Amino acid sequence: MDLLYFQIGGAPYAIPLEAIADVSPAGPIHPVPLSPPAVLGLAERRGRAIAVIDLRSLLDDPETEARGAGNVMRLAGPLEGAALFVPAEVFSGSGTPATSGHVWIDGRLHALLDAEALVKRAATFH
Repeated sequence: MDLLYFQIGGAPYAIPLEAIADVSPAGPIHPVPLSPPAVLGLAERRGRAIAVIDLRSLLDDPETEARGAGNVMRLAGPLEGAALFVPAEVFSGSGTPATSGHVWIDGRLHALLDAEALVKRAATFH
């Protein structure tokens, strides 16, 4: 299976490539008052506003700062109005399914993320 993979707080994660429309360096992210805590704000991609979700906070990693350095992974349809902020370098590669919710990439076990579940969790995150 084709994946994008990265580390947050030293833990390895992966997300299916088909869930991602594109990856770009994080640019300006504008805070939105009263938005859920997991939403960093809005960014502009390809002329459209997208909600940027702080993946680090959803993964309970308070040690890694959410800041401008990192990447924004814009989600593919039907979630194209959202993106995940990853405060790390993102790689592409192939993986082999392992136990439920995990994949092997280059001999290392990665937690496999579900984009739809992350967006739902961000909307209800406190």
